[in-house]
Order: sequence, then structure tokens, then C-alpha cells
Amino acid sequence: MLAKQEAKEEAKQAKQAAKEEAKQAKVEAKEEAKQAKVEAKEEEKAAAKLVKDAEKAEKKAAAKLAKDVEKVEKKAAAKLAKEAQNEERTDIIRTICENLGQSSNVSVEVTA
Repeated sequence: MLAKQEAKEEAKQAKQAAKEEAKQAKVEAKEEAKQAKVEAKEEEKAAAKLVKDAEKAEKKAAAKLAKDVEKVEKKAAAKLAKEAQNEERTDIIRTICENLGQSSNVSVEVTA
């Protein structure tokens, strides 16, 4: 009878120990889940920052490209205007020479 009583007591203690271990495991699992959630949130925040930084860099690069294109276009327009002005001067000089009775194949170099 004593052995049965001891066995019952040991089973009760084992059950209580298992219950405590399960409770502790549940607490630990809950804490790990909480930590994982915090880490996931931090990673999400870092990813959002990377996206924002990339968008900012892309916007800056696009602005620089637009500025460079505008600069090249202005330079090309100025060059074309200068060439047109030189051509106009050449035509005026050629016309004057023709009016003076000289050959129409006059070679004229205009320097600005």
C-alpha cells in the first residue's frame, strides 16, 4: 500500500513538473514569438528605408540627367544659331560680291 501511495505521489509530482515545464515552454515560445515580431518589424523598417533611399537616389539621378540633357540641348542650339549666322553672313558677302560683278564662286571665310 505504501508503494502504491508513493507511486501515486511520484506520478502527481511528475504531472506537476510536466505542467510547470509546459508552462515554462509556453512562456518561452511566447517570448520568442514576441522577439521575432520585433525583429520582423525592424527588418520591414530597414527595407522601407532602403526603398525610400533608392527612390531618392533615382529622383536625384533623373534630375541630373534632365539638367545635363538641357545643357547639351542649349549648347547644340547655340552652335546651330552660330552656324546659321555664319551662313547668313556668307550669303550676304556672296550677294554683295555678285552685285559687284565678281564670280559667284567666291570663297569666303567668316570668323566671328
